[in-house]
Amino acid sequence: MKRLLTNLCFVFVLAIIISGCKGPTVNPGTPFIQGPNPVSAGETERYTLVINNGNISGCQYFWSISGDAQVIATSGLTADIEFFGNPFFPDVQITVNVINCSGGGLNGTYQRTVTVN
Repeated sequence: MKRLLTNLCFVFVLAIIISGCKGPTVNPGTPFIQGPNPVSAGETERYTLVINNGNISGCQYFWSISGDAQVIATSGLTADIEFFGNPFFPDVQITVNVINCSGGGLNGTYQRTVTVN
């Protein structure tokens, strides 16, 4: 029985390798927040709202934080965020509200959770 299980595990792992398993995919038209995760307390990191498809003409970007961190500076699609670190609540939610885009297609709220070590 042990040999059978070992062979089945090998076949399963081999099937994963052959199929080329990859991480989660992102629709190229869906904006997302890119930047490091996790981060260390005391670090300042840059995050970017990545827009692969769409008209960004006229867009306004409003960055905000929920958690033990603060936005230091923003410049449209990027924000520098300082992380303080709270051992009881290590997760920080980064939010970008996008409004007034030409055509309205990119208007919306985009979020990402970052863990502070």
